[in-house]
Amino acid sequence: MCSTPGVPTPGALLNLRVSWVELHPDLVLVRVWGFDRQREGDYQRLQREIQTAAKSRFGSGGRSPSVGDLCLVELNETWHRCRIVGRTGDDFQVFFLDRGCTLPADALSLAQGRDSFFHLPPEVIGCFLANLVPLCLEAEVQQCQWSPRAVEFFRYLHGREVEGLVQDVILPQRGVLLEVPSVTKQMCEMGLAKQISKDAFKGIVERSFSSQYRNVLHGSLFFQNTRREMPEPRVVPGQGGGYTLDYFYPLLQVGVIESVIVTHVIDPHRVFCQLRSLSQEVKRLSEHMYQFYERRHGLDETWPEKLGSPCAAKGNDFRWHRAVVHQVFSSIHTVEVLYVDYGRKEFVPKSNIRYLIPEYFRMPVVTYSCALFGTSEGGSGWSTSQIEKLKSLILNKDFNAKIEYHSSFEHTYYVTFHGDCGENVNFLFGSQNQCFSENMIDCYKKANGHNREVQKNKISPCEGDQVQRKNIDSGLKPPWTGLIKTAELKVNTFYDAVVEFVKDPSEFWIRTKEFAVPFSKMMASITETYTKANKLDGIVRKPEPGLFCCAKFKDDCYYRAIVLHVQGKLVEVFFVDTGNTEMVDWYDVKVLLSKYKTLPAVALKCSLVDIGPICEKWTREAIVCFKRAVIDKELVIHVLAKQEDRYIIEMLESGTGETSISKVIFEAGYAKYQEFQTVKTALKGTLVNPVQEQVYVKQSLHDQANIRPFSHITLSSDHRPAALSGSPSQMPVECQQKTTVDLSSTENQLLLKLPNPYESQVFEVGSTVDVHVSFIDSPGDFWCQLLKGAQELESLMEQIQEHYKNNVEPYQRGNPACIAKYSEDNKWYRALIVREVIPSAEFLVLYVDYGNKERVQIKDLQAIKPEFVRLKAQAFRCSLYNLIHPIDQDPFVWNEDSFFAFQEFVDGAVAGCVELKCTVYAWVAVADKGLFNVVDLSTPFQSICHLLVGKGLAKLLGPLRALVPSVHLYTYYYSTHDIKIGSEEQVYVTYVINPGTFYCQLARNSGVLDQLAGKISILSTKIQPHKCAVNPGTLCLAKYSDQHWYRGKVISLKSKIEVFFVDYGNTQIVEKEDLLPIPNEAQELLFLPMQAIKCKLSDVPAKVPEEISDWFETAVLDTPLQALVVAKETDGRLIVELYDGNTQINAKITERLGLHSSKDSKQLLQDETFSAKQPLKNESWNTKNVKCKPQNKGRPGAVSYVQKTTGDGLFKCDKDRIGNQKETELPLRSSSKKVKQRSVNQESQKVQDGWRVNTDAAASTSEKVKLDQLPEKQLTPGLKTQVYISHINSPSCFFVQLAKDESELLILAEKLNAGGLITESINKEALQVGNLVCAEFPDDGCAYRAVVKEKYPNGMVHVEFIDYGNTTTVDACKLLKLEQEFLSIPKLSIMCSLNRIQSSGSLGDWTEEVVVFFRKRTGESEVTCEFIHQLGLSWEVDLSDQQGSVADDLVNCGYAVINNMQSLTAASHNAACSPQLMWNIPVEKTCQAYAIAVDGPDYFWCQFANSDGIEYLTEKTEEVGRLAKVNENFATSVQCGDACILKYKKDNRWYRAIIKGINDNLLSIRFVDYGNEDEVSREQIRPISSELLKIPVQAFPCSLAGFEFSTGFWDDSASEKFYEIVTEDVLTVTVIRFGKDEVTCGVPLAYVKIESKGMTINAVMKPFWKS
Repeated sequence: MCSTPGVPTPGALLNLRVSWVELHPDLVLVRVWGFDRQREGDYQRLQREIQTAAKSRFGSGGRSPSVGDLCLVELNETWHRCRIVGRTGDDFQVFFLDRGCTLPADALSLAQGRDSFFHLPPEVIGCFLANLVPLCLEAEVQQCQWSPRAVEFFRYLHGREVEGLVQDVILPQRGVLLEVPSVTKQMCEMGLAKQISKDAFKGIVERSFSSQYRNVLHGSLFFQNTRREMPEPRVVPGQGGGYTLDYFYPLLQVGVIESVIVTHVIDPHRVFCQLRSLSQEVKRLSEHMYQFYERRHGLDETWPEKLGSPCAAKGNDFRWHRAVVHQVFSSIHTVEVLYVDYGRKEFVPKSNIRYLIPEYFRMPVVTYSCALFGTSEGGSGWSTSQIEKLKSLILNKDFNAKIEYHSSFEHTYYVTFHGDCGENVNFLFGSQNQCFSENMIDCYKKANGHNREVQKNKISPCEGDQVQRKNIDSGLKPPWTGLIKTAELKVNTFYDAVVEFVKDPSEFWIRTKEFAVPFSKMMASITETYTKANKLDGIVRKPEPGLFCCAKFKDDCYYRAIVLHVQGKLVEVFFVDTGNTEMVDWYDVKVLLSKYKTLPAVALKCSLVDIGPICEKWTREAIVCFKRAVIDKELVIHVLAKQEDRYIIEMLESGTGETSISKVIFEAGYAKYQEFQTVKTALKGTLVNPVQEQVYVKQSLHDQANIRPFSHITLSSDHRPAALSGSPSQMPVECQQKTTVDLSSTENQLLLKLPNPYESQVFEVGSTVDVHVSFIDSPGDFWCQLLKGAQELESLMEQIQEHYKNNVEPYQRGNPACIAKYSEDNKWYRALIVREVIPSAEFLVLYVDYGNKERVQIKDLQAIKPEFVRLKAQAFRCSLYNLIHPIDQDPFVWNEDSFFAFQEFVDGAVAGCVELKCTVYAWVAVADKGLFNVVDLSTPFQSICHLLVGKGLAKLLGPLRALVPSVHLYTYYYSTHDIKIGSEEQVYVTYVINPGTFYCQLARNSGVLDQLAGKISILSTKIQPHKCAVNPGTLCLAKYSDQHWYRGKVISLKSKIEVFFVDYGNTQIVEKEDLLPIPNEAQELLFLPMQAIKCKLSDVPAKVPEEISDWFETAVLDTPLQALVVAKETDGRLIVELYDGNTQINAKITERLGLHSSKDSKQLLQDETFSAKQPLKNESWNTKNVKCKPQNKGRPGAVSYVQKTTGDGLFKCDKDRIGNQKETELPLRSSSKKVKQRSVNQESQKVQDGWRVNTDAAASTSEKVKLDQLPEKQLTPGLKTQVYISHINSPSCFFVQLAKDESELLILAEKLNAGGLITESINKEALQVGNLVCAEFPDDGCAYRAVVKEKYPNGMVHVEFIDYGNTTTVDACKLLKLEQEFLSIPKLSIMCSLNRIQSSGSLGDWTEEVVVFFRKRTGESEVTCEFIHQLGLSWEVDLSDQQGSVADDLVNCGYAVINNMQSLTAASHNAACSPQLMWNIPVEKTCQAYAIAVDGPDYFWCQFANSDGIEYLTEKTEEVGRLAKVNENFATSVQCGDACILKYKKDNRWYRAIIKGINDNLLSIRFVDYGNEDEVSREQIRPISSELLKIPVQAFPCSLAGFEFSTGFWDDSASEKFYEIVTEDVLTVTVIRFGKDEVTCGVPLAYVKIESKGMTINAVMKPFWKS
């Protein structure tokens, strides 16, 4: 027997969840590591104790840890138990006791732990698989190795639970020998291993423990025996300190339906599927790997050479992926790898393989090998055509895959694929290719024998929380008619009912209240009877159609059902009490006991009256709208008639009894009205009078007993709204002329009046917080969580799970708070009871930390402990209304496109790890729903409101737009007043608390304030004071001490009434008679945003002495000031710098506080105004200090200590601070981080930091190096990235800098201005135009890289600063040589022009007004730039930001018009149905081009000389062409001018083309990127993709300018001569004007001037023109 702590006793049973399997190439022993499930709770408690205990880190002093010590290690902010197993200086190797892996750590991440932390043995246990050895001779067992198939089998054990018997324990090495019969049997049957006797195996283990193997196994987990008998990690030799880890493959559950993406197809039985829910995680992992391995390029290029080793591989897509080494081809330095996250193999160079670091093993592999269930190749193998057809059918597409069964031998899941519309893809593929397996053929034959259509295999969308179900054909009588008794409804009668299942508004199933109690009792009895029975008890051996039985649904509960069809081992049943149809396994169909047959089928098929689908069938949006209106709601139905098997009913909402569901769907625009004609024979009596009907409905609702309000719900003022804890209460009814919130609703009573034990999240209007969207019903109704509370919520959830796992605390009716078990994951969550549904003994609960609701049985409710209530409810309810409004009339009814756009916006933020900010603009209460925060969600790039409006899914509302009657305003609105960070505003300070809190009004809003005062004055004379209760938060008019009325909000009622004046910021005690309510009709008073803006001074402490606050108040009140907005705090407060003329208020305060250095203080005393910073428009400020640049870039960190702008838009640095000596090093470096110096590589060619470096050029002096010899900036058409505008001449000529180059610009500026680095002057005589030099910018005395543009006779030269784009004139004597280091960096500014537009002026020139607008529009922050096409040295670009497209704004303001060549193109096409190409003729510009497709000087085509565009286009066109399918509709409907793609017959490659002529089946086309023509049949063309349409056309038709056919003609020899001179070399082409190309469907035709080899072709061709 073994009594060693932490070691199991021989003979004990172990149940392990395998975490990983340890194999060694030189051993036959296999060690399985796993977690013992029996003590899971003990380890969870220990982990919590470790996290909360105080810790003393080793790196902060005290003794240093030694190898072998037990301690704690911090990883990802979580502490773990560990043992130190290695040390090098302050770097340690630690073994995680409870995870079984080794990782590096430093001293600061290690801490001492209490002895009690190490009493429990390691959570992970390592056991040797006993009695298993590889297949080989007995004498050679010790030298045998496991086969690759066996290694693959061991990988299959990951994540599985194995049960075995402890055969023996070998001490002192702690070798646990575990016999696992299931593994042993399976491996022997598969021929992967053989079983030997216990004694023989023990002998192998003992020999392995002998000294002769210790060197081989140095550091292995197998043989460590150190203090406290803890196992040690192993480090496999040859991995450079790597770790023996392997991928984890979670198992899928048979019978479930998973949403998957097909990533790779080999054949129908080898299809790789990735879980769609984790596909974004896989992409993020790849992006993270790219960043990690690219940064380590050249540092560590070792790679795992052993076959089967996990690795990181850089694929042909230039991305890094997790992979496995499959084959190694040493002779050609190539490795074949298998990408485990995609299932495909690829050959990659050895240089692109790296060891996979442990962090990348954490995410499991969620891509599985699958096979199409029911298909077979018939023994002849799969043909190429079958595989290609399958690829076109499923590759890279999303499906719902039902897991039919799992083959452990093949490691394959057999699945059935279903498409979005429910189509059975397996059946579709099998029928098209005649490859059904025999048993499936029998199934389908039987199905066809029952006249079942193929569509009956479709899976329909799920209903509510129900899983996917199947429906019965409408219009047919149920096949069970006459077999069982069905409940009946009386015509012209009202019933209380609930909807059980929905197909569409014309076909759904309901259950009435009268059967609720008996049905609930019957279901409880069925559940008890059938769930306790054994699997085979009561099973129907041969189910036949028409059998009344009991079948198990996917929620593992049994329901009454009728057998419809039998298909092999699958049975199709109809659940008679819910209305849905489902395929179940035959062994889930059981005999229905007689006592359960007495109750009639309670699901009744119904159809809504008076509405029908707009088209032939109901749209998905209409069905969604109907579901939202009826699911999980008590309803009142009025039966109008019965037609065949369904009832025609009118359905009314139970909350009010007056709203018709048919009317809701009709008014939402999802249905058309069709009057219902009653059938006389079907009706007895007369229809109810509408007035009588309304009274009856109200009485029915009043009398209903199935919704029980909580008895302690009260309207007392002591019970403030739960959702408004600490917030304004609703104004009393007497004080309002209209009451819009219906408090009669039970749910609304709960949400607004129930004393809720959970404290709610309350935000001050104007606050901006980081959030996570936790639940979405629509853009008008969603829930958010605060990110800062995520960790606290996670900790609370762990405590809740632990407590309720081991304790049962029954829920007591009447308590609003509880703990509820969520049906999706069976975990416990904090919840609030919304209502109780009596018949089914269920409760509708709201999960307060997430926002979603669910009906829960009482058995899944528990009482909540008081300590679990202390944390605030983490979810708060939000709406985008009334900032924007859906296109439809109802502000809370959004169409499905809006929902998906909203969901995509939220998911995109999560996937891109982008912060999501929520700004609160107001609070509103919505009838029957409760309190909402009116918010806008935004990322750093876009706002959700702007996104939905931009997509045409919503419309912006004006600032004074009234709310709909069901919505009540609780607060005044907050507004940003269009203030942006970095902007300058003239303000008036209205109220001062201290420099950290004061209020301002904008000078530009003075007119608004005057109008407001006038309207308040008029209104105050018309309203009489009401004697009514006043509550905190009441919106009112209050009389100030000056006897005038102002808008206010009651903030306190402790002793007297205290009012906050929202337009000024001050508070005052007022008498009750000095308050007036604001009537709902006074919209301008209610909806005008608050005019007082809360501010604080930047760089000033929060607390200052009282005398300084007094000085500040005196200095700023009653004085017009300039405010420079620096930042915004989360509570909405603006952080500003205030200026009074030239005096900066912030600096004056810091001076008085003594915070300046002595030097600065002396300067301040010498000059009272201290040359204060003048705030500049279009600049953004922050607290960083960086160098001045020769051009204001309008972005954070770009400008510091800036004084004033000069006439040409440049600016000066503060000479007093910097000094006048040019050689002095600039003292304006960021102190937040140190910048590493760039080293210059001496190789002749190298890619460095994203650009190609020509170090041959760098080796030359700047006197000889020209601008075009600098390394090129690697840009490609279609690139979209963030940029700053560095210099603007006009919208047709400006310069941008890439945002990612910002650090490079700072380093470059520091080096250029470092003292003594550049001292050698340049030879003025040898200086030439185009030389690179170092030039001083006159306005700041700083040095920058420049290029000589012009030389003047007086010794002056005109230079352009190549990294910014601006120019200046300097003395040539002051130019300096650039050292080699500065010649290896590319030009960091890029010349651009706006795409698609030209000036609206008559002369085509951009006016100064336009340039100023363009500068303001783009100069404040970084913008998104899409590079369209390069024309010579300039790029055509599109600029956009959160406000939209810059080009569109110029057009909308009348400053620009769409380029005429675009208009010409648009005119020649039918824009509504024809794909449009993007023509990119360089109007009034010069470009380099080649002449192609030359007919003569009157007509020829030119192609841009820049090859990047062509290469990018070729790659994309080939990619689209390979996937393109024949589209007969497209081929038969094309018109002249339509774009398409087709394969050119001479080189068999795909190209873009335009159709220029049609002759029956023959099409005349022109290849638009090359100019040549061809004739093809309709079958040869394919539709062009939207991606290809975005790429500009690479060629354009031309005609020589200056030759008008109305005045002459070309000589016969002109064409030959012209061809000779234009096809010899690259041409310089200048477009003079353009017209229509009548030869090619009216596309733009350019009239051009051409230059080549120093001559003008137009002049050369003049002799050949005959006039």
